[in-house]
Amino acid sequence: MSPYWQSYWYQVMCTEDRNPGWKPLHCGPLHQVPNKSLVTGALADWVVPVLEDAADEIDWISGEIRIDCYTEAVPAPGTPPYLSSETREVPRISYYLPSSEAEQGSETKFHDGLS
Repeated sequence: MSPYWQSYWYQVMCTEDRNPGWKPLHCGPLHQVPNKSLVTGALADWVVPVLEDAADEIDWISGEIRIDCYTEAVPAPGTPPYLSSETREVPRISYYLPSSEAEQGSETKFHDGLS
């Protein structure tokens, strides 16, 4: 066990099918991992449900996400994460738009939210 309390900070990273390469999902400072979560469990355990919640809330990308955790609130550029979660696939949700039968016969169209 560590002789002192260690705080952690995290960011959600994403890579999109249309634009590959890992990048932060949101700009701005890293978020602090809640200390109360670390009192009752390990950092690796905390990451799992947070990753699932993030994946459930994201519907505008098609790709993968992960959570990178650091031991500093502002890590130096190029600092590797202390812990990187497993990746989680995020399929973009398509919005179903039935076309009128008079316009398109019995054809069905899907809207991907991009146009």
